[in-house]
Amino acid sequence: MFREAMSKDALESDVSETILIDISDAVELRLREKIQTRRKPIIRRWIPYAAACILVLVSLSAYFILRQQDNSTDLYSAYGNDVLPGTNRATITLSDGSRYELNDNKDGINVNGQGIQYGDGSVIAKVQDATMATVATPNGGQYRITLPDGTKVVLNASSSITYPTKFTGKERPVKLEGEAYFEVAKNTQQPFMVESGTQTITVLGTHFNVQAYPNERTETTLAEGSIKLNSAKDNTNPIVLKPNQQASLQNGGFTIRHVDATEYTAWTQNTFVFNELPLSEIIKQLERWYDVEITYPPQVGTEKFYAELPRDRKLSEILKAIGQFNKLKFKIEGRRVSILK
Repeated sequence: MFREAMSKDALESDVSETILIDISDAVELRLREKIQTRRKPIIRRWIPYAAACILVLVSLSAYFILRQQDNSTDLYSAYGNDVLPGTNRATITLSDGSRYELNDNKDGINVNGQGIQYGDGSVIAKVQDATMATVATPNGGQYRITLPDGTKVVLNASSSITYPTKFTGKERPVKLEGEAYFEVAKNTQQPFMVESGTQTITVLGTHFNVQAYPNERTETTLAEGSIKLNSAKDNTNPIVLKPNQQASLQNGGFTIRHVDATEYTAWTQNTFVFNELPLSEIIKQLERWYDVEITYPPQVGTEKFYAELPRDRKLSEILKAIGQFNKLKFKIEGRRVSILK
């Protein structure tokens, strides 16, 4: 179910609810409980010929659903083409030089003493002569990996992780570029270490998300347990994160803030969550997941949005949701997307 994207400029003061919108044929509006106390109300411009709205109380989550007929054709340009969402796509390259395209019909791979296998047990490769492996996803791809120690990793689009085929030393080192979510198998005698850009994360067993794309701010978000972070610039003064804290690394220093960790791990559950995120940052995620190039006027890049949208929908549906309140228009031509104001 879609929750509507909202421009920050469309919110006003002294009201405790946020309306969220479904953009399917029957548009569903929700009142999102967890941000009721910190969001401002929306003055909605109803389309004159919209169908009557029905208010429905749903389940125990304190959400209310309001349905109306979607009449947005006058707000958006026609779509000559459309783009499908990303899928399970990745390659694995071994240190012996062998390289394998991973099956997009499989959900993940395991690395163990028997070799590299899909989750159903079918063998991809033997690894007797390979000591390292690299799994890489392209734009429009993601993949799940179980490491030799049982650690589970979800690799997001345009990302790679390099790791030993066996953890035999005093530590369990891996190297990440891009974004991944980790559920680390606990081992107090063998710390798990993630090198990403100019930072190193040390954990004994916990759940966390790392976003470390080149030329972007590195963000580490802790879901449970605790983790220690060091930067290459200051390796002698590590910081320790607690659950629902996020460390941002810029210019060699960390900034820590409190967040809702579920918003930063929602992509592993096939959901986009944009919480007061500038359109320029949203576009980066869309470009990676849909494997497209998006151009937009500079003045709209700083506009901020609230949105919770499923990642399994066509690009046109996501763009319509984002453009609901500022009347942005979109044009899709193959892998090129233009945003017009």
